Amino acid sequence: MGTLGNQPNFGAYGFTRTQAESFNGTGSATSFTLGHHVKNAIDIEVLVDNVQQSPFDGSYSVSGTTLTFSGAPASGTNNVYVMYRQVGTVIDTQALVPDDGSVTDAKIVGMSSSKLTGALPAISGASLTGLAAGSCVFRAIGTNGSWASYAGGVKIILGAEWEDPDNVYDTTTGAFTAPANGVYHFYANIYTGQNDASNGFKFNKNGSTTGMNDFHNQFSSYMSQSDASDCIISMSQTYTLSSGDTVEIYTGTQSDVYQGHTSFGGHRLR
Repeated sequence: MGTLGNQPNFGAYGFTRTQAESFNGTGSATSFTLGHHVKNAIDIEVLVDNVQQSPFDGSYSVSGTTLTFSGAPASGTNNVYVMYRQVGTVIDTQALVPDDGSVTDAKIVGMSSSKLTGALPAISGASLTGLAAGSCVFRAIGTNGSWASYAGGVKIILGAEWEDPDNVYDTTTGAFTAPANGVYHFYANIYTGQNDASNGFKFNKNGSTTGMNDFHNQFSSYMSQSDASDCIISMSQTYTLSSGDTVEIYTGTQSDVYQGHTSFGGHRLR
């Protein structure tokens, strides 16, 4: 029937339906699997043949989803009855402690880094994938303490190294080879001048200057002066490379180079 006056306000709690389930006693089974996790024996009401069991005298105990009787209930159909006191009602989440192993990955949406405490387990490098080994840092230097004249478009090969822990530079071919996909930075300091007032140099990728240098794909660095005084030309570029790509230094025009004061180097950024 209807109510007189304002409708009753049940707040945030409202009405809840009691959760319950029943089991068949066998006369020998003492353990039954519940449909819900239970923390304490007092969180459920247990009846056997319509006789309520006490949670305080050891008649039964619960652990997670296992209900255990001290003695086997008599054989019968649905003669073991369990009612849950908290399932379907409002629970104080500040006081709720899940059973060990009961929270799965699917139940965890996110977690603040401040909640992660304690020592992390050791990680084997063999189990990591998608990482490039090493920083690919290298620095090649010339070994020839004399001047050499190069025509335009000739590769400059530096035959020694100060460092190259990942073996990415070949002193025989003068080529850096990318060991993995990534972004790499390169530089070169070339001692030039002598008999040429104009000298130019460039980086080549896989033997080509396309997309490597200026608009005309001709120079990474160029110097023109009124006389042929000695000087050092510096150039640097950052490139996205695929595994196996090579980067080398070439002359962009007729140039003189003193290898003894010339270097070529670089490293992987990411």
